Amino acid sequence: MPPNYVVALLKGAIPLLCGLYATLQAYRLVGKKPGQDPGWDRWHKRFGALLKVAGPLVMASGVVMFFVFLRTPATPPADWRRYTLADGTCSAEFPAAPHAEGEPPPGQPASGLEVNRDGGALYYFVRDTQLSAAVPEGHEEQALDQARDNMRAGARQSGRPLDVVRERALTLDGAHGRELECAGGSGFTVTTRLFVRGGTIYQIAATTPSARKDEEEPRRFLESFRFEQQKK
Repeated sequence: MPPNYVVALLKGAIPLLCGLYATLQAYRLVGKKPGQDPGWDRWHKRFGALLKVAGPLVMASGVVMFFVFLRTPATPPADWRRYTLADGTCSAEFPAAPHAEGEPPPGQPASGLEVNRDGGALYYFVRDTQLSAAVPEGHEEQALDQARDNMRAGARQSGRPLDVVRERALTLDGAHGRELECAGGSGFTVTTRLFVRGGTIYQIAATTPSARKDEEEPRRFLESFRFEQQKK
């Protein structure tokens, strides 16, 4: 049985069964029969007519939900492959074929790859951003602080502010890094890893519903990042 059929069946079954029960109550085909309980008779006299209308409507909504979810394409299984940025500096494994990221912010000539999955509920990207000059040795943490603050400022400007709820230091092939877990105001989480190497900031990020942030797919994506060569 196709996965989207199972989801559609489950989504539609609940209102369908609730509506059926309400309809049977309306016509007193279930529950106490007339004359058995004066209190029940009074309740039915007050709400019975409403149930005769509401019951079939709720049943109809279940049928509609079934066909709506049946027509919703199921998320294809992950097809993990490694993709390298156009400049050849870094790569990551994506669960589906990514496409080139949109235009970078003014003054930040970034290059990147991105992909949406599960109807846009999951969003993954990798990018690198060339700084105006190489980061002096010993100033890597300040550069990462600035990259974090720039990321949050950009989120605020786009109307989707982020609050950093967790932050930890990382290293990769000798490069200083930072992992940030950021909470959005609409029940989503952005988990991003930033690295500074030479005059470049590298970023890999997974945006997911908050309840799914620790699933295998986003974690595998984040952990797959690697450097391919030093940017000249």
